[in-house]
Amino acid sequence: YDVGDAHPYATAINYCAQNGYMTGDAGFFRPDDSITYIEGMTVIARVLNYTEYARNNGDYTLGYYTTAKNIGLLKNTGITSSNDPMLVGNAAAMFYNALRCNASKLVSINSFYHQYVDSNKIFAYEALGLNYAKGVMTSNGDCDITDKGNTGKNTIIVDNVQYNSKLLDGSYKFYLGQEVSLFYDVDGNVVMKKGTYLDQEQLAILKPVFEAGAHQKKIKSNPRLASHDV
Repeated sequence: YDVGDAHPYATAINYCAQNGYMTGDAGFFRPDDSITYIEGMTVIARVLNYTEYARNNGDYTLGYYTTAKNIGLLKNTGITSSNDPMLVGNAAAMFYNALRCNASKLVSINSFYHQYVDSNKIFAYEALGLNYAKGVMTSNGDCDITDKGNTGKNTIIVDNVQYNSKLLDGSYKFYLGQEVSLFYDVDGNVVMKKGTYLDQEQLAILKPVFEAGAHQKKIKSNPRLASHDV
């Protein structure tokens, strides 16, 4: 066992090992090595209860790669080699996808087949107590593209619903006029968002207003601020 109590990752690795999410290689976890995509896929699939599903599809590594692909973990990642070191951006995309995955439930097993069903429990909702929303951001706290006025600092409006944005970094402001997906907690605090940044033409229109910090200024609806699918 190569993870001492003083190692900064000891608590996380011990938790994963105790719950069957990580098994290591003959008890060795190589905590200072880069994690590969297939290792990341394997851990996430196990958290979502797809262990038996993956085993039935070839186990490690093919079974877990097939499982990750089938349940949508690889969406928008562009991963081409499962053995490459995982990049931070793709790790974030995989975690985001995992939040929207249904957990798996094994309902029967015999010598000929395994039968699975989706548990109807979205991981983000069940494990983290989050809700999901999707729509066009029409107000970002500084600017508004409707006639309803700005919402106020640290707030946004998506699909006519107001949310708190104080937990996000400032990049969300540049999603104004775009279709976004977001997760929010019971208090309406957005904890994760995804969208399409404005193109250069749209950015040129809006950036002076953002930089001016004119909280009361309002941008009228513009046909160039069309929503985009993400």
